[in-house]
Amino acid sequence: MASVAGASISVTPIVSRWLACNCTPITSSKARRWGFELTARLDALIDSFFAGVKRRHFAAKIKDLAHAEYDSSKWGKLDELMLDAAKDLAAIVPSGRVSRFSDMHKRIDRYEAEAADPSLRPGYNMGIPPFDELLSGMRPGNLVTIAGYSGLGKSLASSWILMNCYEQGAMGLLMSLEMTAEECFERLDTMVTHFSHRLLSSRSLGDHDIALWQRIANQFSGVRNDIVVLDRALGTTTDRVFAEINRYHPDVAVIDYVQLMRSRQSYASQWQSLCDVTNELKEIALSTDTVIIMVSQDGRDAAKNGSTEENMGGSISVLQAADIYIGMHQTEEMYFDEEMEMRLLKGRRGARIRSRNRSVRLRWAPATMTFEYREPAEEKTAESFLRVVA
Repeated sequence: MASVAGASISVTPIVSRWLACNCTPITSSKARRWGFELTARLDALIDSFFAGVKRRHFAAKIKDLAHAEYDSSKWGKLDELMLDAAKDLAAIVPSGRVSRFSDMHKRIDRYEAEAADPSLRPGYNMGIPPFDELLSGMRPGNLVTIAGYSGLGKSLASSWILMNCYEQGAMGLLMSLEMTAEECFERLDTMVTHFSHRLLSSRSLGDHDIALWQRIANQFSGVRNDIVVLDRALGTTTDRVFAEINRYHPDVAVIDYVQLMRSRQSYASQWQSLCDVTNELKEIALSTDTVIIMVSQDGRDAAKNGSTEENMGGSISVLQAADIYIGMHQTEEMYFDEEMEMRLLKGRRGARIRSRNRSVRLRWAPATMTFEYREPAEEKTAESFLRVVA
């Protein structure tokens, strides 16, 4: 008997079938001649073993959930029990993809197809050309951190990047732990119309603005992708994030912000809890092929010096777990000039960015939610990331 994460399954029949098929020694010539056949046979047996483990574990979970129906102490957290059962079942056996070096021709074919058709290339541009050129976009499975001091505009930056991905055809998910859905959509609507956010909030828009809003609404009502906003998510766990990603299947998900999340285990120190949360978000990004954008609040030093590799808030895991780490900085002079500095502090695979383009300036006008890249030498009007509205 073998045990995998609490589920038992007999391997004797599997081993017996394997020995029956391979009862004689395998010479090197036989290995070369039968290699692919034996590999395929072993892969099939492994798949059968894993399927049996999952089936038995599934049956055990069903029994546990059935017992919870009659336990009044568990009635208030039935949704948590369901989420825990789903995540445990998903993690019961290794689920990583198996790829082979010998499939080089397939990789060449995929490369040629993606080179000929940019729409086939994996990942999404964030809308900051120097960063997109250095990183080749945000790839599925990436964990991206947007960091900055309190009140600097981290939520705006993450929503703007999400809108850029949406324009490229991505399905978006925004989980807000500090704002209502109405507040989130007021920002998103202003990003596509560029009318006054203040007038929208006070319900004082002019007729021209409302007519523009209606035309844009008609335009976006027919698109296939969407942005789903989940609010009132304070204290969300990674189990909830995993469940919502599996429910809505986004290409890009924003978590705003990570320090407000709750770990599945109780810790005396915040850094231990945050370490668990960030590492599990990375695991979820990889297992679901989702770009997860994690908003993070920096420590006090960032108020003066901006975001760096040393002043992240809560735990260094916010930097370590991320594939891409972008920090924000704005002086008082930059505030009045409507500018924001964006710093690319970490690139994919842990590489430190050594380029003059690791720090760029954006036009930053929250009053109309207008955010654009500014060329270093001279200001140029960047092409809008939205479709032109007649």
